[in-house]
Amino acid sequence: MPSKLQPHIEEILSDLQDGKTFRAISKVYGVTLSTLHEFLNKPEHSARTQNALAISASAYADKGEEVLLNAKADRIEIQRARELAQHYRWMAGKRNPKKYGEASLIKIADSQGQNIQQNILFPASPIIMPNVSGDDSSQEDKSTDQTD
Repeated sequence: MPSKLQPHIEEILSDLQDGKTFRAISKVYGVTLSTLHEFLNKPEHSARTQNALAISASAYADKGEEVLLNAKADRIEIQRARELAQHYRWMAGKRNPKKYGEASLIKIADSQGQNIQQNILFPASPIIMPNVSGDDSSQEDKSTDQTD
């Protein structure tokens, strides 16, 4: 039985590329979220869906920049804009981790010269290490140097 979404596949993929949410798209076509996900994960659509999601990452990155640039100059609005921008960056990273994700690919060779690839995750903020030396003369927490 053909899906009622099949005639709209191009529009759905275009909506995804533009950064629309799955929830918004499912409302437009009158289907549940699970129906939309099942349709897009079918073998004949999954590659195009993944491509549309990767493209949509730039739309989310743009939204993050836009919300920061358009924030009113009061403390509450700036904080709200920062939170939204952080969420949009996170969405961009989920939709296109190669371009917007926090993982970096590092190539390391073993003793025989064979390449070993490792994904290393870098935290968005510094790691705070407690003072465990027993010396209470310094009240500051020490941050690890992550530039190596």
